[in-house]
Amino acid sequence: MRRWELPGFHALNFLLGGVLGGGGIASLRYDPQGKSYAQMLMDLPIRVPASWLAQDGPLERYAASIQVSNTKQEPSGASLP
Repeated sequence: MRRWELPGFHALNFLLGGVLGGGGIASLRYDPQGKSYAQMLMDLPIRVPASWLAQDGPLERYAASIQVSNTKQEPSGASLP
């Protein structure tokens, strides 16, 4: 398995070499098998340092930044989800 970081996207790209044993789609086009592996990977638990979960820790700040950017404003000033 090879992994690449995608700076600016907060994302990773994985290449699982030989995982299909020569089967599946043999091109870089849409790959439903790859989507299945991606879902399995997202379901894996990940251990993080306790400090990341603390109040004003990195995860709380990141979650707050997403909520702010995803909140729409009504003309009256009320927030919508």
